[in-house]
Amino acid sequence: PAMAGVELLISVGFLYGGYWLSSKFNREFEYTVTEDSVDVDVIFNASRRKRLISFSMKEVEKIAPVNGDEYAAFSKGDYQEIDATTRRKDANVYFAAVEKNGKFLVKFEPPVTALQELRKYAPSKVVISQ
Repeated sequence: PAMAGVELLISVGFLYGGYWLSSKFNREFEYTVTEDSVDVDVIFNASRRKRLISFSMKEVEKIAPVNGDEYAAFSKGDYQEIDATTRRKDANVYFAAVEKNGKFLVKFEPPVTALQELRKYAPSKVVISQ
Protein backbone atom coordinates (compact mmCIF):
# COMPACT_ATOMS: atom_id res chain seq x y z
CA PRO A 1 0.00 0.00 0.00
CA ALA A 2 2.77 2.49 0.85
CA MET A 3 4.61 1.67 -2.39
CA ALA A 4 1.45 2.39 -4.40
CA GLY A 5 1.35 5.93 -2.94
CA VAL A 6 5.01 6.49 -3.83
CA GLU A 7 4.45 5.21 -7.36
CA LEU A 8 1.44 7.50 -7.75
CA LEU A 9 3.46 10.45 -6.47
CA ILE A 10 6.29 9.69 -8.90
CA SER A 11 3.82 9.34 -11.81
CA VAL A 12 2.17 12.66 -10.98
CA GLY A 13 5.65 14.24 -10.72
CA PHE A 14 6.59 12.97 -14.18
CA LEU A 15 3.34 14.22 -15.68
CA TYR A 16 3.74 17.67 -14.13
CA GLY A 17 7.41 17.80 -15.18
CA GLY A 18 6.47 16.89 -18.75
CA TYR A 19 3.79 19.57 -18.83
CA TRP A 20 6.15 22.18 -17.38
CA LEU A 21 8.90 21.29 -19.84
CA SER A 22 6.56 21.37 -22.85
CA SER A 23 5.29 24.81 -21.81
CA LYS A 24 8.88 26.09 -21.89
CA PHE A 25 9.21 25.08 -25.55
CA ASN A 26 5.88 26.63 -26.57
CA ARG A 27 6.97 30.25 -26.65
CA GLU A 28 6.48 33.30 -28.79
CA PHE A 29 7.95 36.78 -28.70
CA GLU A 30 6.30 40.17 -28.71
CA TYR A 31 8.08 43.38 -29.65
CA THR A 32 6.36 46.61 -28.68
CA VAL A 33 7.54 49.96 -30.05
CA THR A 34 6.22 53.06 -28.29
CA GLU A 35 7.73 56.27 -29.61
CA ASP A 36 11.49 55.74 -29.10
CA SER A 37 11.19 52.76 -26.71
CA VAL A 38 11.25 49.01 -27.41
CA ASP A 39 9.93 46.27 -25.12
CA VAL A 40 10.84 42.65 -25.83
CA ASP A 41 8.66 40.05 -24.09
CA VAL A 42 8.51 36.27 -24.25
CA ILE A 43 5.14 34.56 -23.86
CA PHE A 44 5.15 30.96 -22.61
CA ASN A 45 2.30 28.62 -23.52
CA ALA A 46 0.12 31.58 -24.62
CA SER A 47 -0.49 32.43 -20.96
CA ARG A 48 2.58 33.65 -19.08
CA ARG A 49 4.56 36.74 -20.10
CA LYS A 50 8.08 37.74 -19.12
CA ARG A 51 9.87 40.97 -20.05
CA LEU A 52 13.30 40.17 -21.50
CA ILE A 53 14.48 43.73 -21.98
CA SER A 54 13.19 47.24 -22.44
CA PHE A 55 15.30 50.02 -23.95
CA SER A 56 15.08 53.46 -25.52
CA MET A 57 16.85 54.61 -28.66
CA LYS A 58 19.14 56.73 -26.45
CA GLU A 59 20.59 53.43 -25.14
CA VAL A 60 21.01 51.87 -28.60
CA GLU A 61 24.32 51.89 -30.45
CA LYS A 62 23.00 50.20 -33.62
CA ILE A 63 20.01 48.27 -34.98
CA ALA A 64 20.81 46.34 -38.15
CA PRO A 65 20.25 42.98 -39.89
CA VAL A 66 22.12 40.02 -38.40
CA ASN A 67 23.32 39.01 -41.87
CA GLY A 68 25.07 42.39 -42.37
CA ASP A 69 28.59 43.61 -41.68
CA GLU A 70 27.59 45.50 -38.52
CA TYR A 71 26.61 42.31 -36.70
CA ALA A 72 30.07 40.77 -37.15
CA ALA A 73 31.67 43.81 -35.52
CA PHE A 74 29.30 43.91 -32.54
CA SER A 75 29.19 40.14 -31.96
CA LYS A 76 32.94 40.15 -31.27
CA GLY A 77 32.45 42.60 -28.40
CA ASP A 78 31.68 41.86 -24.77
CA TYR A 79 27.90 41.85 -25.17
CA GLN A 80 25.52 39.51 -23.39
CA GLU A 81 23.25 38.01 -26.05
CA ILE A 82 19.47 37.90 -25.75
CA ASP A 83 17.94 35.70 -28.45
CA ALA A 84 14.29 36.67 -28.94
CA THR A 85 13.84 34.97 -32.32
CA THR A 86 11.76 32.12 -33.65
CA ARG A 87 14.92 30.60 -35.21
CA ARG A 88 13.08 30.02 -38.48
CA LYS A 89 15.37 29.95 -41.51
CA ASP A 90 13.22 32.47 -43.41
CA ALA A 91 12.98 34.97 -40.52
CA ASN A 92 14.18 38.53 -41.01
CA VAL A 93 16.42 38.79 -37.92
CA TYR A 94 17.88 42.06 -36.65
CA PHE A 95 20.10 42.88 -33.71
CA ALA A 96 20.09 45.82 -31.33
CA ALA A 97 23.34 46.69 -29.57
CA VAL A 98 22.15 48.18 -26.28
CA GLU A 99 24.04 49.73 -23.37
CA LYS A 100 21.72 49.65 -20.37
CA ASN A 101 23.05 48.39 -17.04
CA GLY A 102 25.52 46.37 -19.11
CA LYS A 103 25.98 45.65 -22.79
CA PHE A 104 23.38 43.55 -24.59
CA LEU A 105 23.08 42.22 -28.11
CA VAL A 106 19.35 41.64 -28.63
CA LYS A 107 18.42 39.45 -31.62
CA PHE A 108 14.80 39.93 -32.65
CA GLU A 109 12.41 39.92 -35.62
CA PRO A 110 10.79 43.36 -35.72
CA PRO A 111 8.32 44.29 -38.47
CA VAL A 112 9.62 46.83 -40.99
CA THR A 113 7.07 49.38 -39.78
CA ALA A 114 8.59 49.25 -36.28
CA LEU A 115 12.09 49.77 -37.71
CA GLN A 116 10.86 52.73 -39.76
CA GLU A 117 9.33 54.23 -36.63
CA LEU A 118 12.59 53.82 -34.67
CA ARG A 119 14.57 55.31 -37.54
CA LYS A 120 12.60 58.57 -37.09
CA TYR A 121 14.18 58.96 -33.63
CA ALA A 122 17.73 57.91 -34.56
CA PRO A 123 18.29 57.71 -38.33
CA SER A 124 22.02 57.00 -38.05
CA LYS A 125 21.49 54.06 -35.67
CA VAL A 126 18.92 52.04 -37.66
CA VAL A 127 19.83 50.08 -40.80
CA ILE A 128 16.89 48.50 -42.65
CA SER A 129 17.62 45.73 -45.16
CA GLN A 130 16.08 46.02 -48.60
